[in-house]
Amino acid sequence: MKKNLLILVSLFLGMSVYATAQEPVKQETVAAQPADDGFKEVKLADLSEKVQTAVNAYADTHTVKTLAFHAEKKHTKVTLTPKDGSSEKVVVLNEEGAEVNS
Repeated sequence: MKKNLLILVSLFLGMSVYATAQEPVKQETVAAQPADDGFKEVKLADLSEKVQTAVNAYADTHTVKTLAFHAEKKHTKVTLTPKDGSSEKVVVLNEEGAEVNS
Protein backbone atom coordinates (compact mmCIF):
# COMPACT_ATOMS: atom_id res chain seq x y z
CA MET A 1 0.00 0.00 0.00
CA LYS A 2 2.81 2.40 0.87
CA LYS A 3 4.49 1.51 -2.40
CA ASN A 4 1.36 2.41 -4.42
CA LEU A 5 0.96 5.68 -2.51
CA LEU A 6 4.60 6.55 -3.13
CA ILE A 7 4.18 5.85 -6.87
CA LEU A 8 1.02 8.00 -7.07
CA VAL A 9 2.67 10.92 -5.25
CA SER A 10 5.75 10.66 -7.51
CA LEU A 11 3.58 10.66 -10.64
CA PHE A 12 1.52 13.60 -9.39
CA LEU A 13 4.60 15.67 -8.55
CA GLY A 14 6.27 14.77 -11.82
CA MET A 15 3.22 15.84 -13.82
CA SER A 16 2.82 19.11 -11.96
CA VAL A 17 6.50 19.97 -12.44
CA TYR A 18 6.16 19.23 -16.16
CA ALA A 19 3.03 21.36 -16.45
CA THR A 20 4.63 24.39 -14.78
CA ALA A 21 7.93 24.09 -16.61
CA GLN A 22 6.45 24.91 -20.00
CA GLU A 23 6.59 28.53 -21.08
CA PRO A 24 3.40 30.12 -22.32
CA VAL A 25 3.15 30.77 -26.05
CA LYS A 26 3.78 34.41 -26.87
CA GLN A 27 2.09 36.04 -29.84
CA GLU A 28 3.39 39.20 -31.38
CA THR A 29 1.26 41.46 -33.51
CA VAL A 30 3.03 43.61 -36.04
CA ALA A 31 1.04 46.42 -37.58
CA ALA A 32 1.58 46.85 -41.29
CA GLN A 33 2.88 50.29 -42.13
CA PRO A 34 2.48 51.72 -45.58
CA ALA A 35 5.73 52.19 -47.43
CA ASP A 36 6.79 55.78 -48.00
CA ASP A 37 6.86 55.74 -51.79
CA GLY A 38 6.94 59.52 -52.16
CA PHE A 39 3.26 59.86 -53.09
CA LYS A 40 1.17 62.32 -51.07
CA GLU A 41 -2.63 62.32 -51.13
CA VAL A 42 -4.18 65.16 -53.16
CA LYS A 43 -7.55 66.37 -54.42
CA LEU A 44 -8.57 66.25 -58.07
CA ALA A 45 -8.66 70.05 -58.24
CA ASP A 46 -4.96 70.17 -57.23
CA LEU A 47 -3.91 68.28 -60.38
CA SER A 48 -3.21 69.62 -63.86
CA GLU A 49 -6.05 69.89 -66.35
CA LYS A 50 -4.63 67.04 -68.48
CA VAL A 51 -4.44 64.69 -65.48
CA GLN A 52 -7.94 65.71 -64.35
CA THR A 53 -9.27 64.85 -67.83
CA ALA A 54 -7.54 61.45 -67.72
CA VAL A 55 -8.91 60.69 -64.23
CA ASN A 56 -12.42 61.75 -65.25
CA ALA A 57 -12.23 59.36 -68.23
CA TYR A 58 -12.18 56.46 -65.76
CA ALA A 59 -15.39 57.68 -64.08
CA ASP A 60 -17.67 55.83 -66.52
CA THR A 61 -16.45 52.40 -65.44
CA HIS A 62 -14.67 53.02 -62.12
CA THR A 63 -14.98 54.84 -58.83
CA VAL A 64 -11.88 56.86 -57.90
CA LYS A 65 -10.88 55.69 -54.43
CA THR A 66 -7.68 57.71 -53.86
CA LEU A 67 -5.45 60.20 -55.66
CA ALA A 68 -1.80 60.71 -54.75
CA PHE A 69 0.90 62.86 -56.33
CA HIS A 70 4.68 62.33 -56.46
CA ALA A 71 6.21 65.83 -56.77
CA GLU A 72 9.68 64.68 -57.85
CA LYS A 73 8.48 62.32 -60.59
CA LYS A 74 5.39 64.42 -61.39
CA HIS A 75 3.31 61.22 -61.40
CA THR A 76 -0.22 60.77 -60.11
CA LYS A 77 -1.28 57.45 -58.58
CA VAL A 78 -4.98 56.73 -59.03
CA THR A 79 -6.62 53.90 -57.10
CA LEU A 80 -9.76 52.74 -58.90
CA THR A 81 -12.58 50.42 -57.92
CA PRO A 82 -14.49 49.00 -60.92
CA LYS A 83 -18.24 49.59 -60.76
CA ASP A 84 -18.82 45.93 -61.67
CA GLY A 85 -17.37 44.91 -58.29
CA SER A 86 -14.16 43.30 -59.49
CA SER A 87 -10.82 43.91 -57.80
CA GLU A 88 -9.19 47.26 -57.21
CA LYS A 89 -6.80 48.70 -59.81
CA VAL A 90 -3.95 51.20 -59.42
CA VAL A 91 -2.96 53.39 -62.37
CA VAL A 92 0.00 55.79 -62.51
CA LEU A 93 -0.29 58.81 -64.82
CA ASN A 94 2.46 61.16 -65.98
CA GLU A 95 2.04 64.95 -66.11
CA GLU A 96 0.40 64.63 -69.56
CA GLY A 97 -2.26 62.24 -68.21
CA ALA A 98 -0.85 59.16 -69.97
CA GLU A 99 -0.47 55.84 -68.12
CA VAL A 100 3.08 54.89 -67.16
CA ASN A 101 4.59 51.76 -65.67
CA SER A 102 5.38 52.49 -62.06
